[in-house]
Amino acid sequence: MKSREKNLLVFLLIMVIFVVVYYLVVAPLNAKAKSIQDDIDAVNTQINSLIPDYQRIDEIKAEIEDIKNKNSENAKKYPSMLTQENGLKLIFDIEKNIEGVEFTKASFSSIEVVSIDNSSNDPIVNNEENVDVAGDEGKENPNKESKLSIVLPFTVSIDTDYKTIKSILAYINDYQSSTVVDQITITKDERTELLQAVFSIKMYGISNDLEYVRPEFDVVEQGKDTLFSSKVVDITIDSIKNANGPREEKGDIFIAIKPTISDAEAQVVALAGEKSQGSELKSDVNGVAKLKVKFTKELEEYYVSYELDKQVKEPTKFEKGAAIEIDLYSNPRTGADDKSEVELELINETGEKVYINAHDEDEERPRLIIKSTTGDYQLR
Repeated sequence: MKSREKNLLVFLLIMVIFVVVYYLVVAPLNAKAKSIQDDIDAVNTQINSLIPDYQRIDEIKAEIEDIKNKNSENAKKYPSMLTQENGLKLIFDIEKNIEGVEFTKASFSSIEVVSIDNSSNDPIVNNEENVDVAGDEGKENPNKESKLSIVLPFTVSIDTDYKTIKSILAYINDYQSSTVVDQITITKDERTELLQAVFSIKMYGISNDLEYVRPEFDVVEQGKDTLFSSKVVDITIDSIKNANGPREEKGDIFIAIKPTISDAEAQVVALAGEKSQGSELKSDVNGVAKLKVKFTKELEEYYVSYELDKQVKEPTKFEKGAAIEIDLYSNPRTGADDKSEVELELINETGEKVYINAHDEDEERPRLIIKSTTGDYQLR
């Protein structure tokens, strides 16, 4: 091979090596360097956009603090607890302060309780001092606490004139910021020429550290079983007592367990479907009420007797349906201080199974404690 050919071959080899090195090493490094520079430029752009906010961080903190204070003041406008008594107080106040107003009917629905999850670190949502604006985003809220939104819906009816309807609306509008007219229905009675108005009203509350203040009544004595002496008609004991809403009564007896703050007694046992309340035994203790229930069967006829805190109901015949059943109407506990519960001793001498149908029982701290049983039973 001639010297010139060797030189050309060496030169060609060097060029090949250069091309390989460029595409396998230099070009990727250049691309990586450009990507890094692009990231640096993006970060710089973000930093430049944040600088104005950082420069006014003290002002932002002051704004957040002001919002929290206003939010706290607004929360204090809402009651910490609601019962049907609050609705009755509004009814009585309207009748007392607006001449000629006499409601013909009042109907209370179930109290609605909704949990507010304040696991968010948003101080406006939580109304808590738990966020460092400079960079605590994503940290666990150290003051995380479950709050409850409470809604008391009810309706009132009246036969009146247009002027009085406007007066009632104006009164409710000025009554409390937590009370609103959700809906109003007006029809005309052609016979009497009066307007029949139905007001759907909602009261709102937010559970907080404020102590619940029971409303005072000027027109009716305060206390259980005295709320129905008002001139307001068609308010039945069931409409107040049954905070669980409409119930399907299929049991032979029922047990109702509620907090002592309820408008009716905390512990009640009675024959199901009996309207006169003559079979009811009641207790009202913020603690354990002792209940003994006994089912017997004689000549194909069924009897039940019960004893609640030394009050005795003698054996009473009842008509058994598909099975022997006890309906339990309970309520979730309102807090650690709510200790209302029933300790049950069940005696079943019928030779058949007794079914206990639980409605709205507190899952974590059940209100019904089955102490002892004789015979077959099933809780469902």
